[in-house]
Amino acid sequence: MTRITVAPSLVLDDEMFELALAALGQYAPEQVADFTWERFIARESWRLIPDVEHPDEPFFKAEFNIKNGRPYHQTVKLNLWRSPDLRRDGAPMPHNHPWPFTGHVLLGGYREDRYEVQHSRNRILVDPYQQWEVGGMELTQGVLHEAGQHNGIDLTTFHEVTEILDPGRTLSLMDCDLGRKDGWGHLEDGGNGDLVYIPNKLGEVDKRFKPLLLDRNPHLR
Repeated sequence: MTRITVAPSLVLDDEMFELALAALGQYAPEQVADFTWERFIARESWRLIPDVEHPDEPFFKAEFNIKNGRPYHQTVKLNLWRSPDLRRDGAPMPHNHPWPFTGHVLLGGYREDRYEVQHSRNRILVDPYQQWEVGGMELTQGVLHEAGQHNGIDLTTFHEVTEILDPGRTLSLMDCDLGRKDGWGHLEDGGNGDLVYIPNKLGEVDKRFKPLLLDRNPHLR
């Protein structure tokens, strides 16, 4: 097996590349011709996402945007997972995404907690930029997704990745459908037992994130 160290703690190999290439052939065949080994192992292809709660760790996941459709027509990206995506250490902070997507698990696996909005489903679709109390929620904890499985996330699904089964080698392909610019946010405790939806535009910007992001990714400076 050929292994290439692209950045600290980011090690890629030919098995990952072949699995990603095969998945693109099935879900985004128009991208196959430009998806080469040289592009796969290029440092500039990857963005390392830091964990602000654990700044000594190199990253919690690495992202490779293979296709970024304009405006949000289709996004296709690879995620290589090193550790869970827990955005507030010690307390849940589930987030949603600006587009519905299917995550195809290519290697390894992960567990997630899923929060499905119930009573307020229409409101989150119609008015995603206002803070409001969530009227109903169904929580499913520890949902397992392993290699060969597919994880569908719609606009009203909030989630947190809580465990990585094979750190550094858990690889997934995100195939994202038509989305909405800025149409995402997170849930937090409203103080009275209810969850409150906080749109990304209204949330507090963690001032630690950007410096760490640029430190991990000099090509983004």
